Amino acid sequence: MLNFLVRKILYGFLVMLGVTVIVFFLFQGFGDPARLILGQTGDAETLKNIRKELYLDQPKGKQFLYYLRDISPVSIHTEAEIREKQLKGFFIGGNRKLAIKIPYLRRSYQSKREVLDVLTDALPGTLVLAGAAMIFATIAGILLGILAAVKKGTWWDSAAIFSSVVGISAPSFFMGILIAWLFGFAWSTWTGLHMTGSMFETDAFTGRRIELQNLILPAFTLGIRPLAIIAQLTRSSMLDVLGQD
Repeated sequence: MLNFLVRKILYGFLVMLGVTVIVFFLFQGFGDPARLILGQTGDAETLKNIRKELYLDQPKGKQFLYYLRDISPVSIHTEAEIREKQLKGFFIGGNRKLAIKIPYLRRSYQSKREVLDVLTDALPGTLVLAGAAMIFATIAGILLGILAAVKKGTWWDSAAIFSSVVGISAPSFFMGILIAWLFGFAWSTWTGLHMTGSMFETDAFTGRRIELQNLILPAFTLGIRPLAIIAQLTRSSMLDVLGQD
């Protein structure tokens, strides 16, 4: 049991290290982040200052070590770095401290905001959307799978299988465009839905309010693929049960 846990932990560590290496070299190994920030019209002096601020003037190997130190929950930082990066956690030592901290994800190249703040702002909406999509996919998928199994050999079964195949095969970006155009534009008069909208709307008189109708089309689009998989699994399991004594 202990050997199994050690192997799994080692395997997970190697996977995380591999992903970290790939992400680092995708964003900093190819191209120039300083040029991305400043654009093609930036002067040489400003580019030099940005590269120095982001450690881009260092060799790639050293840049990668700095990157690992920032995102690692356990690392060593100087007092000045802790203040400059506003690191949060426990720090032990003198000028160079052993830090047990929240990983520092640096700043966005485009917005200059802390990456952790950007993720935190987007997380609630993402969780709501993912939860709504999975609830829709689970309920609709189970019902569709049961119907296909009970009506095996009929047009209901054929339609359910065809819909599942289309749901798994069709690219999500294409289905999103098609669904938004049909239900949010062409049939908007009957559906009451729109192609654009936010989960929260702010009114000068009523304040901030949630707009659940704007969640329908994104959740439906995101739930199509898991719906198709759940429907096929439910149909297969249902047929096995119906074939028993």
